[in-house]
Amino acid sequence: MNYVLDTNVILFYLKDADTKEFIEDNFGPFKEENTGIISIVTIAEIGVLARRNGWGNRRIKIVEKIY
Repeated sequence: MNYVLDTNVILFYLKDADTKEFIEDNFGPFKEENTGIISIVTIAEIGVLARRNGWGNRRIKIVEKIY
């Protein structure tokens, strides 16, 4: 199945372990049989948030891995 991951979903992956676990358990957008799609707009929004909020290397590396 294809999943389009909005900015809010990516933020859950970065900041909310319980919601991330719920998404993974119920939908598994990054499982091998599924395709997780992230729009260029979401990538740009996450980039702006990272710079504006001074995210550390750990979060930046997680974001880069998701892309």
